[in-house]
Amino acid sequence: MKELIFEGRPVAALDGETVLEALLRDGIAIAHQCRKGVCLSCAVHSIGRCPPPMEAQMSLPLAARNQNQALACQWRIGSDPIEIAGAGTINRPQSGRIEQIELLSPSVARVLLSVPRSFEAEAGQYVVVRRRDGLERPYSIASLPTQARPFLELHVRRYDGGLMSPWLCNRETAGKRVDLFGPYGATTYRPDKPEANLLLIGTGTGLAPLYGILQDALAQGHQGQIALYHGSRARDGLYLDAELSELATESPNFSYTACLSDRENTSTGTAIGRAHEIAFMRHADLKGWRVYLCGLPAMVASARRSAFLAGAAFDDIFIDPFHPAPATA
Repeated sequence: MKELIFEGRPVAALDGETVLEALLRDGIAIAHQCRKGVCLSCAVHSIGRCPPPMEAQMSLPLAARNQNQALACQWRIGSDPIEIAGAGTINRPQSGRIEQIELLSPSVARVLLSVPRSFEAEAGQYVVVRRRDGLERPYSIASLPTQARPFLELHVRRYDGGLMSPWLCNRETAGKRVDLFGPYGATTYRPDKPEANLLLIGTGTGLAPLYGILQDALAQGHQGQIALYHGSRARDGLYLDAELSELATESPNFSYTACLSDRENTSTGTAIGRAHEIAFMRHADLKGWRVYLCGLPAMVASARRSAFLAGAAFDDIFIDPFHPAPATA
């Protein structure tokens, strides 16, 4: 057994397993979702003498790394003793109520949930929604919660055979109560550099966190250029096309490009090709830019590399890949 101490409690750990695996096996309820170093929900504080390994910190923002935080799912247990504490993630659920379900397209719904006043979240983060039967799924926050609009907005794509999405997209679900865990994630608007240009690239409902970040940036008077590229195979996948086009005409520093990857599916007012490829063709020099990438993991990984090669600093690239849950027959 290896030496692992969590908040003063010894934990039985095996050589080669991750800190997260050891904690869960020992019955410690630590927040976690993807186990891939992406969602950032399993962050812990290293309080021992041995600093966390670089691979356990790479995905975290600079401020978190400077605070000696690390991801439990990426921290492999070796010969060095590990002493850690929780990083303040929210593990207790809060109650939410589904207030409204609006179909934005044949396959995507806008779901509004009322939450307690004590629930604090930033646009671009995500919550885990748990039904009364215990089924739970993560969804990004597409809204900017304010006193005038105290709702969480989620964009839910309906998957045939899905366990959660058909239920959430059904208007008859309005009025039901759910448990909410979180918020989690660090893919949010940073107001410290209002002059920095922002590049937002999303596919499918990866638009949801970007839509929230965009609203936050505009509400805080962001001065730099904001360029949003939303990609889909089919036209109905561009489910906020009209709304974003109108917003672009009203906001001088915001531009919106709708992209269709199916080259046979031509449509007026859209660019033909993959959203990230079109974006990097138009923005070849990203030095000083902040880049937000949301959508399928393959796109996010490819775009992250391209953004770095185009000059964006590693700490200025924020990612939120979406891993669809398995469907049922």
